Amino acid sequence: MLEFKKLSLEDIPVIREYFLKYPCRSCDATIGGVFMWRDYFGSEYAIFNNTLIFKVDYLDSQVAFTCPVGEDFEGACEQIKDYCSAHSIAPVFCVVTDSNLKKIEKLFPDYSAHSERDWADYIYSAEALRTLAGRKYSAQRNHINKFKRLYPDSSFEKMTAQTAKDCIDFLLNKIALKDSESALEERRKVIEVLENFDAYGFDSGILRVGGEIVGFSCGETMGDTLVVHIEKANIAYDGVYQMLTNSYLQTFLKPEVLFVNREDDAGDEGLRKAKLAYHPIELLNKQTVTVNSF
Repeated sequence: MLEFKKLSLEDIPVIREYFLKYPCRSCDATIGGVFMWRDYFGSEYAIFNNTLIFKVDYLDSQVAFTCPVGEDFEGACEQIKDYCSAHSIAPVFCVVTDSNLKKIEKLFPDYSAHSERDWADYIYSAEALRTLAGRKYSAQRNHINKFKRLYPDSSFEKMTAQTAKDCIDFLLNKIALKDSESALEERRKVIEVLENFDAYGFDSGILRVGGEIVGFSCGETMGDTLVVHIEKANIAYDGVYQMLTNSYLQTFLKPEVLFVNREDDAGDEGLRKAKLAYHPIELLNKQTVTVNSF
């Protein structure tokens, strides 16, 4: 029987090893996606036959599992089935990509699935976002050029453990907090990332104007995809988000990276408009799958 353990920061190296060995373009298969939301979803994990399994409290505190990551997908799903039988609950898999759905339906033919547009990941061409070439990116280029013209003393630098502490002050004093439980939890975890800079090991950068922080961004590379987890900027500076996004990619995109995942929009209309403006090549669909008979 699976025995689940509560996630802690000390587990990052173990979890990262699985994600690097079996990369997925979903933000949910990253250190940031898992650890920044581990308390919000009550995430726990178990390892079976060199395969990683997460159990979470999903929507309406429903017990659910993410798709196994590792050598024995089928065996891990059987373990999940046995766990659910022992606890008299139906197996529910959350944030299931289309490719993993095909694996699940082979093992559990009798299932129902539904997807939520709000949780689809925005996937972009790395080269397109780095160069912003072509007419469709003229608005972004104009914002960047305006920022450079207005703030000629701007600079971008890689974040360090020391400068990460300065970003906490910036976050608390310059970035408005939305009135929601998820926004409050996100702020807590952004602070945790900054306080535990080395443990998280993100590629992180700071945008400054006249030496003052006006924005920062953090992300990580998994396989051929750079996943951007955090983007915070002071909107009092015209074009700051466009400048931050482009500066970050210019600095941290590796040659082997083909795609950029800027996560979901959580149903926020302003965020949705901003992310669509960068012309994603895919909205990575993620589904909740309930096994009806097992």
